[in-house]
Amino acid sequence: LASGDIAAARKLKKQLERKFSSDPEKILAFEAAFDEASGNIPHALLLYAQMAQNPETAQLGILGQIRLYRQNGQPELALNLCLPLLDEKIIPQGLIMQAFDMQVELQHWSDAVVTLEKAYKHEIVSKDDYKEIKACLLLEQADNESDDKLKEIIVKSAYDANEDSVEAAVRLAGYDAAKGEERKARAILKKLWRKT
Repeated sequence: LASGDIAAARKLKKQLERKFSSDPEKILAFEAAFDEASGNIPHALLLYAQMAQNPETAQLGILGQIRLYRQNGQPELALNLCLPLLDEKIIPQGLIMQAFDMQVELQHWSDAVVTLEKAYKHEIVSKDDYKEIKACLLLEQADNESDDKLKEIIVKSAYDANEDSVEAAVRLAGYDAAKGEERKARAILKKLWRKT
């Protein structure tokens, strides 16, 4: 299956079905992976859902569903399955960043910030990347905010997250200047100039 040899996998599937005819649950993972590789996505999803009901194969089943929903343009469904796994004691490898990618794709900016913080806590992203990405997310969130006061608060949070962000610094200085706080605005821009 991993090498894409469906013909050989089909033979193996028949052997497994014969050997495990009394306990077909044991080969569900193989059958689901076979259907996925063969392009029979609806049946693969059905098998992964079955696996998700069994405590012994639940995580494998959920991860299979997440993968297929993502590949088939249904990130909302995939994300809904992802989120409960992020609260597990041991989070499956790569799942935090998958959830983060989907939140960004769906423009769930504030949720993406929370997931990014989890990624930083688990040492998946470096401190510098964390600061830079967090500022970018907050600026995106600000762009999609209709309340001007809240927009300014979010831009300030972006600047606090990463003072090296040119966009955050310039926008915050713009807010300060518009309020007549020119010295404050000038100080932000001078600090930015020195850093960059």
